[in-house]
Amino acid sequence: MRIFLIISWLITYSLVECKKISLENLDYEDYPKRVSNEAAIVEWGNSAILSAVDAVVAKFGEKTEHDAFFEVETSLVLAIPLDGGDGIDKLENLEEVRGNMVIMANNGKLSGVGMAKLAQNSGAAGLMVVNTEDGKNSEHIYSMEVLPEEEEIAKEIDIPVIMISLNSGNLIAGGDDGNSGLPDRIRLYSAIDRPFFEDVSSNPVVYLIHNFLTDEECDQLMKEAKGKTQPAQNNVLEDIDNKAKVQNVESVHLWKGLLKGSLGKALDEKIEQVTGFLAPHLSDFTVFKHVKGASYGPHYDSVEGNFQLATLTVFLNDVDEGGEIVYPRADPPVRIRPTKGLAVVHHNSQEENNLVDLESLNGELLTLQEKWTAKKFVYMYPLSQTRRLFLPVLAMPTGRLPWFIFDFHDFMFNKFGPDQGETYFHKFFIAAGILILFSFANMLISIASKNQKEIKTKKNQ
Repeated sequence: MRIFLIISWLITYSLVECKKISLENLDYEDYPKRVSNEAAIVEWGNSAILSAVDAVVAKFGEKTEHDAFFEVETSLVLAIPLDGGDGIDKLENLEEVRGNMVIMANNGKLSGVGMAKLAQNSGAAGLMVVNTEDGKNSEHIYSMEVLPEEEEIAKEIDIPVIMISLNSGNLIAGGDDGNSGLPDRIRLYSAIDRPFFEDVSSNPVVYLIHNFLTDEECDQLMKEAKGKTQPAQNNVLEDIDNKAKVQNVESVHLWKGLLKGSLGKALDEKIEQVTGFLAPHLSDFTVFKHVKGASYGPHYDSVEGNFQLATLTVFLNDVDEGGEIVYPRADPPVRIRPTKGLAVVHHNSQEENNLVDLESLNGELLTLQEKWTAKKFVYMYPLSQTRRLFLPVLAMPTGRLPWFIFDFHDFMFNKFGPDQGETYFHKFFIAAGILILFSFANMLISIASKNQKEIKTKKNQ
């Protein structure tokens, strides 16, 4: 209970501070910066142990749309010199480089185009640049630009040119078996239709997953929610207790649990594969409909009880103006444009103690057209059978839970506190479920017994 008192105090204090923040007037850094046709994957290993890292394609050289020319399967070779040196026409180890993908680091004097020209002159099949620039975090990657004075040279580059992060470079250098040394073979291919990551902030932890949902999956979630949304309000049972100022926003919690169909199971599997978050720790989707003039004030995603470690929000449609998700306490403040299929993930807790991260304050700006989002929470502990089975059964007839379930949950929560209240709420439904099954079994036994008596009576006649 003590930890929840601390959490409550932190949130109460921070909510007071929230009122001092104007989300509209900050100097934001805008995201997403990356686009799908610049995304690539580097993969190595075998079917038993397969590894892959994210890459971004330069604005020169072969493009991901040209699959036949872009995709490369080859060996990796470190350039000598690694930074390309100064004033040389070809790499010193060009015999080794010829026909392979060469690795270079961008900590020298050469630009991206300069390194690509050097690699191509040395007969390389492709160039992998490891981003080691000072002042950049070890996960940072970007699409290398063409300097005005290099435009003619850039037109001559006809090999794939990609950038990977320093962390990814260290991973690749671990080799096939995790020991020091480059893998024997790597495969480079387009990620134009695959999920790929974009780092946004390390404090709070915020990142984007491009192409997380397909257009069809987004449309299906909106279809399931349409006709069921109601004005959004705080309720702990459906994971929302942030006391934010919300206007012109409707929502519906899609209670699916263990009863989710093929789409729901596929989405949970995708979340597990892409993020590592386990399905038993995931809430069902809450779908939000933001009509014109809607906004969602600064708040924390945290409820007392089963602590929310992270939040995953997916944009279900494109919005041309307004409606951005913002993180005002990031440095610099972050603004994320609604892009269909894009997922925004932020961590709600501090890694060292699982308390609320006060930097994770977030909100949604005024939207000038209709916007749809879907949100899942990642919990510290697996969800109870009540939330995964009994409540989805109760929600099946109408797509929403009956109002008295919320009242009963609030009563238990307020009377016994977040820990015991949730436990007693769960035990009530377990007991009710057992009672229903027992009653149903008795009814079947009674019907069977009655049928047997009727059969005996007919035989005796």
